[in-house]
Parts: sequence; C-alpha cells; structure tokens
Amino acid sequence: MPTYKGFLTKPAYVVETSYASGGTPDTAIGGKVLSINPTLSNNFFREQGLGEGRNQTTTLWGPFDCGLSMEWEVGDFSFLQFFVGPQSGAGTAGDPYVLTEADNIGYGASDIASFALGVSANDGSGTDDYDLYKGCCINTVGLTGAVGDILKCSNDIVAKIVTSSQTGHDIAGSSLAPWVFFQGEFKWNSAVVGQVQSFALAAAQNLFIYRSLGDRTIEKPETGVRRYNWTLVLKMTDTVATTLRDHFYGQADEPYNSAAAPSPTEYGLELNFGSDSISGSRYGQVLLDDNAIDSMSKPVDLGGGIVEVTFTGFARTATGNTPFKWWTVA
Repeated sequence: MPTYKGFLTKPAYVVETSYASGGTPDTAIGGKVLSINPTLSNNFFREQGLGEGRNQTTTLWGPFDCGLSMEWEVGDFSFLQFFVGPQSGAGTAGDPYVLTEADNIGYGASDIASFALGVSANDGSGTDDYDLYKGCCINTVGLTGAVGDILKCSNDIVAKIVTSSQTGHDIAGSSLAPWVFFQGEFKWNSAVVGQVQSFALAAAQNLFIYRSLGDRTIEKPETGVRRYNWTLVLKMTDTVATTLRDHFYGQADEPYNSAAAPSPTEYGLELNFGSDSISGSRYGQVLLDDNAIDSMSKPVDLGGGIVEVTFTGFARTATGNTPFKWWTVA
C-alpha cells in the first residue's frame, strides 16, 4: 500500500463569499510552499467525581481548535491579502498590484476576506488524502530576507473547521521564481542602506478568537490591533553611525533627553526586490511608514570578525496604507 508523500501534495486556496463557506480551491500560492503544519484538537473534558474511584469516568466533547502554520518562498504577495486587505491594480509598472490595509474581516470590497485552503496529498496510485480548511484567517506574517537565502514568509492561520475526503484537487504549484537576497535592496528615509545582512518583518493582526453557545467551532474572528515590528542586521560603518544610530538616539551622538519634544522623528522604510524571469522582470516592495527604532545591539568580539549591529523597531502604519506592492515589466 503506497504512502502519502510531501512532494505529491498540492495546496491551493479560494476566496470565501461568506465565513466558512468553503468552495473549490482554484489558486496556487505565489511562490514555493515549503511546509504546512495543521494543529487540530478536540480539547476533551476528562471528568470524574468524588466517590467514583481513581479512574476517569466520563469523556465529553470540548471546543474544537483548528489552525495551521505555513512557510513558503515568496514569488508574489497576493496570498497576504488575507492579512492586509483587498488586492487591486493591474500588475504593471504604472499600475502595480497593491494590498490596502483594511479594518475588518468581511466580504465587502474594502474588507479582509477569509479563505478556504485545500491540501491535496496523493499516494501515487490515484487516491487522495484531501483536507479542506474552511474559514481561514491569517493572524501573523513573518517575512525574512537574509544574505545567502531566499525571501521567505511564514503564517499562522486560524480556521473554523476542516473536512477530509479521498477526492482532492489537481492545482499545479506556482511557476513564479521566488526573490533571492542579491535581488534585494533596503532603504531607510529614502536612502539606500549598505552592508545589510538580514531583515525580518513580524506583523500581527492580534485576532480576537471566540465561540458561542451551541457550537464547538469558533465564530468569525474579529481584528485586533495591527502591529508591524521589524529587525535589521547590518555591518557597522560610519554611515550607519550617523544615520540609523543617531535616529535611534533621537539626535547626533547621544540619546535625546529634553522635554521639548516627547515624540521621536519617524522615518520611512522600504524593502525592494527585483528579478528577471522567463515572463519578464518582476519587482516587489514592502513599504512601512512612521518607523521608530526601539533598540540597538552592537556586540564586539575579538575573534568575531566585522562588527555587526542589530536594530529593532516598528512602524505605525504602511506607506499610503499599502504595505505590499508588486508588478511585472514585460
């Protein structure tokens, strides 16, 4: 009897028209999916009372939890519409695809839609092991780009329910080549920053997850506070000292310490990628606005080689409320 294999597994999604309505997945994730890790739990109530002896006497169904974590190499940002908000644009240099920040999970033109994710595994003999996760909402986005690596994204996803069968879909994976480190560029305050070793964005919806009487599964999640946090690692240079370090201090050479201005000056951040592919040149941007640097670490070790500095910070919002853009030049 053949077993199911990861390389024969095909994930795909479909935008839902109402919460947990499901549907037939028809779209591959834009890039290369590396892993999908579901977490399902019955959360049984294991009961026993006084006088009933040492052993459990009753098992009761508890609240059903359904969620997934996923990692993928980024070929485009379209899947992140389920975190940010609706996608618009034509995907050209003059009219790029953009994702626009939205406030609520819903099904209007300006809402964050939920989706159904189908994971279709095959044993090589024609029999599928098919799981369809309905009512999926992305809670977190982790975007990482580093020297010697490919631009990657990780997501924590909460779902309402899963259904399983032996009949799956046959959606081919994305043909888009992911962006790689040497196609990247980091900008701070509109200026290119050199010697960058890695950048990591950790964005969160902070979803409110709740249930109601009469149902083991969750209700439609509600959005909480949106947060964009990031970490930047780069080689220490005099340019870094007079820009990012001084922006961390709030002024040149030493930390700001005056009652004159209670708020720091905030800056724009860009992470740009470009690639040449058989379908033309593809470009992508991560755009964050109103950034402040929260911490700085600069360890020095005798045998550690070139000194590196790590900055952590956050953005209050996306630039023009559009954190992700991408387009193709034919």
